[in-house]
Amino acid sequence: MVAPRSFRKTTESRPSRIDPGEIEVELLAAGICGSDLPKFAAGGPPGGGAPSGFPMHECVGRVARAGRDSSATGRLALALPPGDRGLRGHFTAPAGEYLLLDEQWSDSSRWPAATLVQPLATVLFGADRLRDVRGREVVVLGCGPVGLLHSLVARARGARRVVGVDPRPVTDSPEDFGLDAIVRHAGELPSSCADLCIEAVGHQDRTMAAAVRLTRTDGEIMAFGVPDPSAVYRVPFEVFFRKRLTLRAAAGTPWTPYLERAEAFALRHTAAMTALVSHVLPMSQVQRAFELASGPAPHRRKVVLVSG
Repeated sequence: MVAPRSFRKTTESRPSRIDPGEIEVELLAAGICGSDLPKFAAGGPPGGGAPSGFPMHECVGRVARAGRDSSATGRLALALPPGDRGLRGHFTAPAGEYLLLDEQWSDSSRWPAATLVQPLATVLFGADRLRDVRGREVVVLGCGPVGLLHSLVARARGARRVVGVDPRPVTDSPEDFGLDAIVRHAGELPSSCADLCIEAVGHQDRTMAAAVRLTRTDGEIMAFGVPDPSAVYRVPFEVFFRKRLTLRAAAGTPWTPYLERAEAFALRHTAAMTALVSHVLPMSQVQRAFELASGPAPHRRKVVLVSG
């Protein structure tokens, strides 16, 4: 990234050494996360220019070298590059921040869906922080990839009804992602209609205010969408107070064991994982991919870049 909303291809050497617990990964597929988009718009992380490979952290690749476990060499891995610098041909991943993937992902047609294991791990961590969802009514604000993963997990865990809210037409088959319906605006839903409301948009406070209105007395709100660094949210606190609501956050996923649990869930729901990826582009079209992920394109869900 050389400027706001602008990438340029550069050449750099492979990592010269790796520590005992690290692996070196040859990048094969990378999914664009919603949290990457403000960095794309700003031209880098807060307070500084963008280092090479920035911003990308949902990465799948082939293990080129392993510091300790030589048997890992050649295996497919889901890996989190330090500093979100995953847009590189080769990068290292530290111990505890990669998962050697099951052979069921070995076909290249499945690599885009495999990138979803990382965001799915964060969703499962968030879900574990909530009360038992069985028999409850759930509203998911934001039906991007993470919102759809939340819907799928809520349904799999026994939610009685799951409704999504998104102004874009995201899918013609909401049931594929565990949803009973998707409405365009939160105002289409009655007040106090949900036991649990999951905010999966971030970067603004309108949806958090909507969550307070939609959640019924003694209900829960999950703040999952990433806020801006200096965000101060305005919410109807008196309503929050009178309803005795509980607000939970889900930052700081412990990757062990959640990456393993996410892979197991993904392998049980392969059709949904595949359907969640709407666009696959070659790495050479990284500029187009980020512009697509940033815009309001109908039926755009997950955008994934692949090598070759």
